[in-house]
Amino acid sequence: MEGVLMSYSSVDPYRVLFRAGNSPKVVVFIDGLSGGLKVDGYIPELSRALRDLGWSLVLARLSSSYTGYGISSLTEDSMEMDELLTFLQRELSCTAVVGMGHSTGCQDWVWYFRRKAGESAGAEGAAAEPPGLVKGVVLQAPVSDREYLATLPSTEGWVALARDLVVNGKEETMILRRCGYREPVSAGRLLSLATREGEDDLFSSDFSTEELSSRGCGALTVPTLVVYSMADQFVPAAVDKAATVARLVEAIPG
Repeated sequence: MEGVLMSYSSVDPYRVLFRAGNSPKVVVFIDGLSGGLKVDGYIPELSRALRDLGWSLVLARLSSSYTGYGISSLTEDSMEMDELLTFLQRELSCTAVVGMGHSTGCQDWVWYFRRKAGESAGAEGAAAEPPGLVKGVVLQAPVSDREYLATLPSTEGWVALARDLVVNGKEETMILRRCGYREPVSAGRLLSLATREGEDDLFSSDFSTEELSSRGCGALTVPTLVVYSMADQFVPAAVDKAATVARLVEAIPG
């Protein structure tokens, strides 16, 4: 897959994007935990399909990409997405964006819109996205980290340790690689991923439609496509996938 790699950040040269195509209409893809500039799997085929439709594909690297997710957060991601979208409009003259996320990348786009709407606790007002730039969102594999982690026998103990660290003001303390992830994760990020109503807990199947809406899906006021794999290995077998998707769709006004 051919394209151009460039930095979109004025403060961190490692925040880069890869752009395949020259169209001012772009799909911005954000990968899941431990992912980054994903150029395998379905991405080359997606790039070709978009080119045929007159769109470009942009792959984004955030500070949370690759091993960085353990010390980052959705709030930090959403602020970096502000910078990315502003760069696309001002420097690359992009006129339309469709945001696409895979797994945790879905959480990023939901949190971005939630923050933009000024609903996130502690948010400093709405996000600085150029008005009307994001025309739609694709949520590919919007699954629950909490429900997956609950299937691992070690999670309960690590969550208890993380709670103790956070209570004692040590939320940035790194927990070793034995809590379900390949990379070290901070106590605060582990609680965000593994506990009910943690910052990352946006798509769990035990949420009602109203809870899914208030968690962030209700902020997706643009047309939104939910693409949910019925054979996703990170979704516990006990989860009613069809019912979960139905509630997600109902919770999204777009």
